[in-house]
Amino acid sequence: MHLLIPLLLTLPAHAGKKDKAAKATPAAPPMSMSISPPANIFLRSSFDTDPSRYLGRFLPDGATSLDESQSTKTQCSTLVTWAKVGGGGAVRDELFQVSTEAAASIGLPPLAAADGRAVSSQMVRVRYTETGKLVSDIEDPAAFKTCCLEADDQCTDRYVGEFLEGRAGQIYYAVGNESEFNASGIGGGVAGEVEVKHGLVWRKGVEFENPVYFGFKSSLTGVGSGPEAGCGEWTQKAPRSSEGMYFVGVSEYLDSERMAREAAMIDARVQVVKWLGESITTGSGEVRGYGGDVNALSVKLKNESFLETAAGGVASLVKDENWCVEGAATPAGHRSRVKVLAFIPKVSYTAAAEVLED
Repeated sequence: MHLLIPLLLTLPAHAGKKDKAAKATPAAPPMSMSISPPANIFLRSSFDTDPSRYLGRFLPDGATSLDESQSTKTQCSTLVTWAKVGGGGAVRDELFQVSTEAAASIGLPPLAAADGRAVSSQMVRVRYTETGKLVSDIEDPAAFKTCCLEADDQCTDRYVGEFLEGRAGQIYYAVGNESEFNASGIGGGVAGEVEVKHGLVWRKGVEFENPVYFGFKSSLTGVGSGPEAGCGEWTQKAPRSSEGMYFVGVSEYLDSERMAREAAMIDARVQVVKWLGESITTGSGEVRGYGGDVNALSVKLKNESFLETAAGGVASLVKDENWCVEGAATPAGHRSRVKVLAFIPKVSYTAAAEVLED
């Protein structure tokens, strides 16, 4: 792992490199410092090529500063299985939570709040090429629920559910907001080490070239008094955000949780395509950058084959932020249905619209 952690400098104004998306779209008002990563995605404290021993381990209740080393294996962890799935080589640029301990472990500078005080966790930005995932699966939800309910010290509200593998990775940490950047300037001899994105100034801190598992996601245990226990209000109504659009994808009852997750994400992406198409054809102004025939698009949106193909095309732009799993007993055995909370940020609208032109 190669470290690139230069000193903070006061440099000439208007230098530095802005992200590609900012060049491709009309200028927008700077976003505030309130932008934050999904609540269930974290940077690891140690990168390696086989983190499978951590899958199914439970994470502390209520903790906001997390890494995989804080997870605990219990007897209920043995009911969580996993499988490796390919990443498809998608290039991603995402926000992750990172604890102070994890940041120090991989060589990032000490975390600090805007007023200089030390903080327990912070966000980082990771640009990487996705090469694979380790995804957890609960093949017998009834047994898992029984295990957790019979011994309340064996389960918490969430567990380590997925690991993300990537290569050609670059990890950035925030050093200020865009208004400060415009006022003081950043550039000089470190052009390329500093970028502006999401209204923040980011400095490159760490790189990893070869495929490693660098991040993980938590999954909700979902043990409670009803089928939606632990899943939140989003399962009934997608939340609203000024930074993009949320969609709730739902699967049928399928043989495994992993299959249901994949089906739920496909459903969410199809919803994204339909929303994009409606925004373009009605001229709502929310989606710009479409260069095709609007009338022809109206016809294509009624074609299931087109919807499925376009859904695959926007896969790298639609992020999963939360999962909800329901189990059901059938004569053929237990089946799982999944609901997923998916999000497409505004900065990806133009790229997604271009997919619909094909």
